[in-house]
Parts: sequence; structure tokens; C-alpha cells
Amino acid sequence: RELIAMYHPDILWFDTPGKLPPEENRRILAAVRAADPHVVVNGRLLGNYGDYKSTADRPAYFPDTPGNWEGIPTTNESYGYSQFDRSHKPPAHFIRLLAEAVSKGGNILLNIGPRGDGLIDEPDQKILRGIGAWMKRNSASIYGCGRTPLPVQNWGTSTWNPTTQTLYLHVFHWPQDGKLLVAGLQSVPRAAWLLAGTGGAVTARRLNPDDVEIEFARPTTAPDAADSVVAITIQGNLAANSARYLDAGAPTTLHVFDGHLTGTGVRYGDAKHAERACGVDSIAV
Repeated sequence: RELIAMYHPDILWFDTPGKLPPEENRRILAAVRAADPHVVVNGRLLGNYGDYKSTADRPAYFPDTPGNWEGIPTTNESYGYSQFDRSHKPPAHFIRLLAEAVSKGGNILLNIGPRGDGLIDEPDQKILRGIGAWMKRNSASIYGCGRTPLPVQNWGTSTWNPTTQTLYLHVFHWPQDGKLLVAGLQSVPRAAWLLAGTGGAVTARRLNPDDVEIEFARPTTAPDAADSVVAITIQGNLAANSARYLDAGAPTTLHVFDGHLTGTGVRYGDAKHAERACGVDSIAV
């Protein structure tokens, strides 16, 4: 009550409610709602009683999670600053992780631990600058966007803005022949362009009722090594065939998180030593 009254937070983020009895967590949640019903409460307080679901720590990929959810990556392997932890990932890792999260309806909470003098360590600054530079050119593909019904694509992922009727293709693996197959897109594309404004003209043509081909005027060079974004305005509603396309001419990765788990004997864990996946009944891809 004191924190809410003095600082008027937008969110209270609970991390270890499992160490308290359930009745104490219910009392805390009731106190938050009474003090300010507009304060957002994360999903680690009383599980599904929060305003959204908190998923894995330090994720590198995401399963398809219904509803509103959040993943919690770290710039290295530590949640606080550690002078011995030099395992920082490149900015491209987080740019792609952000696109993957939005494409599945989620949010990213990036953990960065300041040093003892209050400064952000230089490797962390480098990561933030890299993300910021990409967002400066491509933020339209993130803000206001969410899930698409398109199936998993070999070249990357996609996000959808229903307000502007714009589909954004996040191309992680640039096609060497300058032709990008958008599998499962049944809607009519009206116009296509590179969001960052570099790389020349872009054309879209339908190959069959389910697939659209995007062709680039400058085929050999990716405009952005991490994530080149193609914007496509769609005529009418966004419709798709959700079946996964298998390309005979290129490798196809079948990620376990892209499958649909059935039965009661399997779950996803955080890859921590105390958490082991149960026996698999079946995984449908």
C-alpha cells in the first residue's frame, strides 16, 4: 500500500510468490486491487490470477502461449551484474527474440544489472544500442502488432497490425536468389516494401491459392543482417493456411516449441537442473 501510494507504479512484478502460502498471496493481490485497480500484476503472483502469464527465464525461443504473456531474457546469464559473466549475446539475438515474441502475442522483459557504481556495463550498452538502432528503422513492425495466422516460416517470422492492415515479414535468413516464399498467405497483397527503405523495389505475386512470392530488386544483400523487415498491406481480412510448408530445396527445422503437445505427460520447463520434462505422450507438428 505504501509503495502504491508514494510511487504510483504502473506494474508490480512479483518474482517468488511460491515461497508464501496461497492465502498470503491472495491477501497481497486484494491489497493491490484495493489500493489501485489500474496497477498491472504479473502472472507469478497466484499463477493465473495475475493480469498476464510470466513464462520462461532466459528464453532463446518461445512455445505458442495463449493469451497475454511475457518472456524474461538476460543480456548474459546473470540477472544482476557479475564481473565474471562475459557471456553476452549479440544484439541480433534480442532483435530476433523480440520479433518472435510479438509474432506469438507476447512481450519481452529484458533484465540488465547495473554495476555497483550505478552505471550500465559497456557490453550491455552495446546490446541496447543495437536494439535501439534497429527499432529506429523498424518499430512499426513491433508496436501495435501481434500474432499472425501464418505458419512457421523457414526464413523467420511475421507480425500483424490489424489497424493498418499491414503484415510484417521478419526475414532472419535472406534468400540468395532474391525470392522469398511466404507460405500459407491466402490474402491479397496490395503493396510491398522494405520497411527500412533500403534495398530497392519489392514486388509480390501469387504462386497459388496458398502461397505468395516476394521478389527483391537487389537480391544478394540483406538490408539488415539481424532482421530485414518487409511490409505488406493486405486487402480485406488476413487469411492463411496454417499447414507447415516443407521446402524440398532447403533445410526445414522442426522445433519442439512449434509443435502442439497432446496428452498429460509432457510439459515445457526452463532447462533448470530441478526441472525435468515428463515422459512424452505425443508431439504433433
